[in-house]
Amino acid sequence: MAVDDSEKTDATSAATLPATSLGEVTSTSSTSPSSQQQQQQSQRQQQQQQQHPPPPADDLSCVICMEELPASQLRQHNACTCVMCPPCLERTLEHHENERDAVADPGADAEGGGGVKKGNIRCPGCREEAHPPTEFVTLDQIGISKPKKKTYTVSVLMRVLLQETGETVGGSSPPAVNLFGYPTLLRTQNQVLPSELFSLIAPLLRMPQSAASSSSSSYELALTDASGKWCSRCLLADRCRGCVRLSPASVAEMRGEEEEEVLLQAGDNLAVTFVGGEATTMELELAHLPARHPSTQQERIPGHLSLEECLESFSQSERLDDGNPWHCPRCRKNQSATKTLTIWKLPDFLIIYMKRFVYVKETSCKLEKAVTFPVHDLDLTQFMSGPLRGSSEQARFDLYACVNHVGSVGSGHYTAFCKHPGPRQQWQLYNDSEVQTDRMPGQTRQDQKAAYVLFYERKGKWEGRIFSSS
Repeated sequence: MAVDDSEKTDATSAATLPATSLGEVTSTSSTSPSSQQQQQQSQRQQQQQQQHPPPPADDLSCVICMEELPASQLRQHNACTCVMCPPCLERTLEHHENERDAVADPGADAEGGGGVKKGNIRCPGCREEAHPPTEFVTLDQIGISKPKKKTYTVSVLMRVLLQETGETVGGSSPPAVNLFGYPTLLRTQNQVLPSELFSLIAPLLRMPQSAASSSSSSYELALTDASGKWCSRCLLADRCRGCVRLSPASVAEMRGEEEEEVLLQAGDNLAVTFVGGEATTMELELAHLPARHPSTQQERIPGHLSLEECLESFSQSERLDDGNPWHCPRCRKNQSATKTLTIWKLPDFLIIYMKRFVYVKETSCKLEKAVTFPVHDLDLTQFMSGPLRGSSEQARFDLYACVNHVGSVGSGHYTAFCKHPGPRQQWQLYNDSEVQTDRMPGQTRQDQKAAYVLFYERKGKWEGRIFSSS
C-alpha cells in the first residue's frame, strides 16, 4: 500500500523497530480489489528484494577479478550475494574440471574437483555447490529465481533491542542489543513459509507470566550473523540490526496462499527479537534458564572403579578402523577388523598391571582413579575362553603383593605391600627403610588410588610349599 512521506516519518519516529517487516500488510477502508492485488504483488516484490537485495550501483564488481561491469554483464548466485562475471564463472568451472581430472580415475563422473559434481562449482561466497547455468542469474532475476531446496542447520538466538537508547534501527547509531539464553540448533529447508518457521520456533520460547499482556510478549524473527547482533544480508559498515524480519501478527493476518517463502542462505541465523529495556531482558533471561533435569545432578563417572570393571573393559570388543587398522597376514594389507582379548589359560602366578600412565600425542598424564581390588578370592571365570572355561577352581586367586606409585609422570615414589609367607600370613608395607606391619592393601582410598601392579597366586596351589625350609 502506498504511504505518503509524512506517514512514513511518523511511523519511523513513533517506533524503535522499523515499520517494515516481512509479510506485514497495511489495509485501509477505501481500497478496490484490483488495487489491493497490485499492492500485495508490489509488497511481495519488496519482500523478495529484502531477502536478496541486489548490490548497490557503485559495488557492481566481480568478486574474483574485481572488475566493475554493467549490471547486465554480471551474474549473482540466487542463494547468496556472490556476484561474478561470465568469464570468471567459466574459469572457475574449468578449474573444478581440471582438479577433478587430476584426482579422479579416468571415466569417473561423480565426485572430485573440490567435492562437487561434474558441471558444478563451489560458490566463492557461500561455499555451497551450485550449477552456474541455472543458479547464477542476472541481477534483475534475484528474488524471482529461487535456489534449489536444501536442508540447513541454523542457530536460533535470543536478543532484546534496548528501547531506552532512543535510537533507531538503520541509523548511524543502532540500538544496543542484549543477548540472553542459549543458542539452539534448528534444522529446516532453505525455502520455508513464515508460518512453518514460527511453528518450529514456538516450542523454544518461554514467556514470563508478567509479560503475558505487555509488549515484551511480542517478538520478531530477524536474519542475523553468528553474533546475533548484525544483519546477515547487509555489510557490517551499514550497522543494520536485521532488515529481513518476520512478525507473528503479520503472518497471522495472511492466508496460506499469500505467504512468501523465506529464502535462507548459508550463514543465516534466526534471532528472536524482543523490544524493551533492562527489566525486559532480566525477565526473559529468567524465563529461558535451562531446566535442571535430575540426571544432571547424578555423578556420571563413578568416584572409583573395581578391578572386575577394569577387566570387563579390557576384554570388550574393539573396532579397528582406518585410523588404527589391522595388518592381515594373508593379503598383507591393512584391514578393518574387530579385536577381542580373552584369557585362554591362567598361570599359577598372575601379575595385573594397571595403566596409570597415559601418553596422547606429545602430552602425558597419570590416572589417579581409585580402583578397588579383592585380597581374597579373585574369580576370573567369566573372562576365560579356553578349555578350562567354567572351572572356577582354576580361576580363583589370592593377592600376595601390591606395588604402589605416588606422584606424577615426571616424578614419584614407590612403595610395596607384601604378605609374609609364614603361618600368620601377615601383611607388611615397605616404604624405603621403614616397614609397617598389620597393614593390608586397598583398605584406604589413598591406597586404592596408588595401587599400580597387583600380584596374585592361584588359590591353595602354593600354600605351605613356596618358602618351605629344605
